[in-house]
Amino acid sequence: MLYTAAGTRLETRPTPPRSPTQQSAKDAEDASRAEFLEEFGELEPERAPDHDRIEQGVALAFHASLDLPRAPEQWNTAPVDRDEAYELLEMANELLFELCPVDRRRRNDHLLGYPAVSSLMYDPTPTGSVHLLNLFSHADLGWCWHDGDYLHVSITPEALRKRDFGTVANDAG
Repeated sequence: MLYTAAGTRLETRPTPPRSPTQQSAKDAEDASRAEFLEEFGELEPERAPDHDRIEQGVALAFHASLDLPRAPEQWNTAPVDRDEAYELLEMANELLFELCPVDRRRRNDHLLGYPAVSSLMYDPTPTGSVHLLNLFSHADLGWCWHDGDYLHVSITPEALRKRDFGTVANDAG
């Protein structure tokens, strides 16, 4: 991760050449993809990533919003039983979408706040860290984290204060 101070003029730069290790991994991925296509055929067009666009990079924009725990497992203590808690969360999320309209497919892409809940139903943030970034798998961007789940990135509060992103941790579950 790189930190760029607000107001810094950014320039588009050409993608650097792949290292031998990266090229070897890319060749293996291409061979695997070719085997898959030979056996199963093409992906549905809406699920096929635009690899040319991905190679050039993708701009992300984040907007101020509200965030809520995604599941009762993220509450220190659940005030009601599990089914009631999920019903309350669903009602709160509906209100949130009315207050802060957002593309529902992108609603779990966010900085800070609560991590999204994956199929494993646990908080991926290591003890002593805070949740920094949450990204959902988006086929159109070529992102597939842990079989279509989330990428969670965390950082210690001290490193975040120092803007030192060299020690972030991630979980793709």
